[in-house]
Amino acid sequence: MQDPDYIGSAVFIHTAETEHLVERLRQHKSKPSITPLSFDSLVADGQEQLADVDHVVVSGPLEIIKSVFKLSMDRGFSVGIVPTENQKNLMRFYDLPKSVDTAIDLALGADPMTMDLVLCNDHIVMFKATIGQMPLLDAAPDVSKIHILWTALRQIFSIRLDRTQFTTAGGKRLMTAASGCMILHHPKGSMAARMISGDSPVADGSVSTVVSAPISVIEYLKFLFQLLFPATEDRRLPSAVGYLKTQSIDISPNTEVDVYIDGTPKTRTPLN
Repeated sequence: MQDPDYIGSAVFIHTAETEHLVERLRQHKSKPSITPLSFDSLVADGQEQLADVDHVVVSGPLEIIKSVFKLSMDRGFSVGIVPTENQKNLMRFYDLPKSVDTAIDLALGADPMTMDLVLCNDHIVMFKATIGQMPLLDAAPDVSKIHILWTALRQIFSIRLDRTQFTTAGGKRLMTAASGCMILHHPKGSMAARMISGDSPVADGSVSTVVSAPISVIEYLKFLFQLLFPATEDRRLPSAVGYLKTQSIDISPNTEVDVYIDGTPKTRTPLN
């Protein structure tokens, strides 16, 4: 009899490095029916093997996980992830277990969590997308104050502002001078994310965008001081930082620049 807490069957998409997990999936206490499918075969066969599939488990590089997410948007199946041991950010950002067996148990669960997918020029964002210069805001939230100070002093005279237009889902346009901006999919992983951590759920249908706009050296130094010595009773954003939350956003700087998605240059502005 099938355990109601777990799915009864799943397709397991893997690479050569993660194929060994097939038997561990099959040996799970719920005894699921697991159909292994290499990602190379999936690409070669035009995805026909995913017809009428309700649940997919995937283990492999981040780009393969993103490809499976995009397929799930079209075909409607749920997705479970078994992270590899070197995917520390994936575990940390999405609270995935480090233990393989615990991750398998979660990936085979019958009650998957709803999660929004953020796309930038048709590229899935798992963590963040960065445009232009994000002085200090792109730093890890647990970085030392000495590192923040040293980074700030190195960047202080290299920041350049560019006239940038932001267009929200309602058609409202905002034109401002900005050094850069960051689209956040998850309230972890950077100073910018920490600043809005109380207002960035992963399933509210909105896109969170943090804008860096230090209009002078004085404003930049004030921003630096607020990062080094945050006031616990004052949760307002620094004046050098803007925050937009909307169902969709188009970003068009005057100068065409690279867009880094999850740390890799994937596309260029304008962004929609």
